[in-house]
Amino acid sequence: MPTRFSSEDLGRIFDARALTRGRSFVLIGAVEVGLTGDVITGIVDDHGVHRTATMEPEEQGHRVVFNARCTCRTPSCAHLAGTAFAALERYPALRRPAQNS
Repeated sequence: MPTRFSSEDLGRIFDARALTRGRSFVLIGAVEVGLTGDVITGIVDDHGVHRTATMEPEEQGHRVVFNARCTCRTPSCAHLAGTAFAALERYPALRRPAQNS
């Protein structure tokens, strides 16, 4: 099972635009997500263009970081954000409880 993560972890990695677009992909059903070992894979239909995003969350100290890449070749893209949100939705065991400070 991969390292658990939360939407707060995603907020540290992705900008607001990527997060909003990523959520939109999930809401319209444009993300197919799978989990193989520790690797999360998403196929994102971005207006007819299919992008493949892979990510592997891991802990570094008290933070979660992602070894991630997408076929669009843009770091921290909306396809990766959508894949992460879809994974949290489909695989509840990946959800890390949010920390209230």
